Amino acid sequence: MQSVSKTLSGNDDSISHPLSPKTNSSPRAYSYTRNLLPSLSIGSGGGLQKHGHRKHYSRTSTIIWIVICMICFAIGRLSNTYIYSTSPCIINDSSSITKLAAHKKQTTGTKKKKMDISHIKSMRRAAQDLVNMLKEYYNGKEQAEKMMLGSWLSPWEFNSTDKLVDTMTRAIVNEEQDEFIIGIIGSSVAAGNGNCHYDNYPNQLERTLSSVWKAAGMKLVIQNTGCGACGDSYSNEVYCIQQSVSPQVDIVQYTWTLYESDKSLALESRESLIRWTQMMIHQPPVHVLNIQELPENRSSEEYQLAEHYSQYGYNALYAKSSFDYEGTEMFIPKHVGDGLHNTTRYGMNETKTRRDSLGVMMRNWHPGPLYFQFIADTYSYIYSRAILVALDVIESQISNYNRLEPGGKWTERPIVLKDSLPTPKYCNPLYCVVGGPPKCLKYSIPKYGQWGARVEDVDDDLNPHKGELQRWTVYEDNSSIIGLYPKEDRAFFKNRNETHRCEHKWSCNGIIAQTNDSGSVVFRLPSSEVGLVVICGMGKGNIGNEMFISNTGIEIKYNGQVLNSSTFDVWPHNKCVRLLKKFTSSSAVAKTGHEYLAIKILNLTEDREEPFGISHVITL
Repeated sequence: MQSVSKTLSGNDDSISHPLSPKTNSSPRAYSYTRNLLPSLSIGSGGGLQKHGHRKHYSRTSTIIWIVICMICFAIGRLSNTYIYSTSPCIINDSSSITKLAAHKKQTTGTKKKKMDISHIKSMRRAAQDLVNMLKEYYNGKEQAEKMMLGSWLSPWEFNSTDKLVDTMTRAIVNEEQDEFIIGIIGSSVAAGNGNCHYDNYPNQLERTLSSVWKAAGMKLVIQNTGCGACGDSYSNEVYCIQQSVSPQVDIVQYTWTLYESDKSLALESRESLIRWTQMMIHQPPVHVLNIQELPENRSSEEYQLAEHYSQYGYNALYAKSSFDYEGTEMFIPKHVGDGLHNTTRYGMNETKTRRDSLGVMMRNWHPGPLYFQFIADTYSYIYSRAILVALDVIESQISNYNRLEPGGKWTERPIVLKDSLPTPKYCNPLYCVVGGPPKCLKYSIPKYGQWGARVEDVDDDLNPHKGELQRWTVYEDNSSIIGLYPKEDRAFFKNRNETHRCEHKWSCNGIIAQTNDSGSVVFRLPSSEVGLVVICGMGKGNIGNEMFISNTGIEIKYNGQVLNSSTFDVWPHNKCVRLLKKFTSSSAVAKTGHEYLAIKILNLTEDREEPFGISHVITL
């Protein structure tokens, strides 16, 4: 396994947080802008130190400060992206970023034009064309709707009060929104293991549905965070929804179902996710993808969950039930054809080798391109149907008022309070009945959102461990996963000089201690509602117990108070440990205005196969 480590000690121009951008001068190390200021120098204690003998800045220093702050001001005025603390003029606090993200327009799409009748007609034509194409492709309206609508836990309403229609309407009407974002959290099914990245369902969905949003002057963005190799689970990953995907996501798709062996934990995780997403900026509905059959018992807990949260757009697709496969080998690995087609639409004109590969329904336990096409088509059909109703609603308002009222009912979303959601059925009320989603710092990629905790600067005046050794490093797993892609498809893209189309890049990263003199890593924690603090270790297996609970070679402090490992429990996944369940009267009080968590190395065991590292810090 190849890797690269990035030091967080102060003796090599590094930063305190793994999300800050890299500099050209040091392409393999994260930069921290304050290192460049003339008032700082390298100290002997493993961090940056201020010159004690300088009581005044030089004229040159003053000019540099003025120029830097002018640049900060310009960035703040002109930038349309998230601003992280790569400047001394910006406070790096997760709450500040949350407020900023809530008011910043989405930016990577084309500048959206004012919504009027011409845009409505253009978008309606594109949506209707897509719906008609899919009906024809699946042998007419009756067969198409049976396949694409009949395999969900709840029936789709497609009326003006439907949550999905409401979601589409608000995105179309909002003139400050030029992207429609679908965020996908999940395992190797989302990543498309066994297939080139180009052929997985998120990519096919983006290509199929993009034309509809383009007709409205918008861009469809699919944020695929699928990862199948880091030892994580739905149970800990749902806590990272705000960092995995953009805080402005419009729809969340959940694809962890292959790993839901513990049904009660799965229901708890799904319900928590449904409730937390309603506290996000666009209050996105959650849509679950399951590649197996619908549960036979319609009174089962899964149906009850769907009914309980149907008004919030929650639904689950069980794609295998869409096919008449009894007595066939349709879902035997490497079988070509779905009973209607022998390859994908875009594979029709390819060479036979590539065409046959694109006709595979199941590679192994993962879907192949033809099965992924059906999944992408199903989402495209449902979303297009909702868009058509949304356009009717918008056009009706324009007809009644001769214009679209910018201050009308679609501009501001109703505020969802934690107590206004239904009484929980499966999740722990302590953690799911809250005023906002959990906050998470996770090192693995891909991710598109905002961090929660951050690694504190070793020389920051508020760092309660300032002056102590702090030499943990950021670890990047650069191991290749090229073997996951079929040879015939790799050869196809290689011949076209497009090998990048095969790669779905994930990296199982973390922050690690390499030696006994690594000292501590200090996390500044964001504001917390409950007092929950969880850390997850790098690797697979019973990591939580081995790395944190039974390990006498580490010391964990919360606000300077040593925590007793006997109070820890493995939760919610075997690589994670719950250090604190909630605030109590005995909880250590922050002394500097921020909560701090410090993990200190006392003695590293020499026989460890994996690095001693942390992949997640979760707070709520």
